[in-house]
Amino acid sequence: MRKRMKKLINLKIDFEVEIPMYDGSVDMEKLDDWIERLETYFTLYGFSSKKKIIFVTLKLSSHALMWWKSYRKNCNDEKTVLWRKFKELLKNQFYPVGFLEKRWQKSYNLCQNFNQPVQEYTTEFKNQATVLDILLEDYSIYMKYVAGLNEYIHNELKLFTIESIHEATVKAIAIEGKLKKSDNKNDAKQSGSKSNGFGGKKDDSKKREICESNGKECLNCSC
Repeated sequence: MRKRMKKLINLKIDFEVEIPMYDGSVDMEKLDDWIERLETYFTLYGFSSKKKIIFVTLKLSSHALMWWKSYRKNCNDEKTVLWRKFKELLKNQFYPVGFLEKRWQKSYNLCQNFNQPVQEYTTEFKNQATVLDILLEDYSIYMKYVAGLNEYIHNELKLFTIESIHEATVKAIAIEGKLKKSDNKNDAKQSGSKSNGFGGKKDDSKKREICESNGKECLNCSC
């Protein structure tokens, strides 16, 4: 088992990730895809924050490069700009006007709809966090996630000691599953009681037969 793990650890990834140039086009999807490629590239090759900024500068062209040169010239803080800060600056500059404000508002108001599965709400929450470059590890973000869950799930989660969105998601899905089972049992009981109601008609039919055999008209029996 250990030998197998060593082989996996020592496995070298023998392929190239091509990073296209970014020219500053006001295209949200194009910019997001470009940043996502960079994230993959940096993770693959273990770039430090300083090297990330140097590399990404080489991948800027046209309006994007002019903007970055102007920013560094005016602010004189190129040495202190980290990758996280750079992404924030880039999005503020090249996302469509008002896009980030709308996303922040949507993220602030995001909550689980009544019939929405926990997994679907969680995926939407994480997607919003990714676009806004929000760290899911922050405790305040965890609290926002839990507060957005349906009230019955939120209340049950209070019974557990949970410190991360992942843990909360696992528990919330379990609570959701338990509730569905309970609802299914109740539905089965209700359908069973309805089927018993048909038995009453059979009893009335028997009573009617007895009455007719005695030559009497039954006013209480239903046909």
